[in-house]
Amino acid sequence: MRHLGGHLFEVHSAGTRPAGFVHPLATTVLEEAGVSTEGLRSKGLDEFGERTFDYVVTVCSAADAECPTLRGTDDTFKWHAEDPAALAEDENVAMAKAREVRDMFKEKILEMIEGEAAN
Repeated sequence: MRHLGGHLFEVHSAGTRPAGFVHPLATTVLEEAGVSTEGLRSKGLDEFGERTFDYVVTVCSAADAECPTLRGTDDTFKWHAEDPAALAEDENVAMAKAREVRDMFKEKILEMIEGEAAN
């Protein structure tokens, strides 16, 4: 989001159950797409306290179930995708899924940018 829409959005990310590290699958596919991974770190929602956001994007159904009060004041987007890390027993399958998820998110981000630019 920051790479494609940082000129339109102030972007933050966090998880409901942070792993303590950014998964290597994520950094690999981001770097393949020319996205800098410098400074990325795992963090939980508690780092943002009571802060509100215009938009909230959830990427898994667990996030919806675990933080139903986290909603965007303008909109909440549910971009649910299978977790590529859950497929780690087969590295090739996991990498293919990570690329698929990256590309799906890119398309959704571009749609969001297009909608914002139209406003």
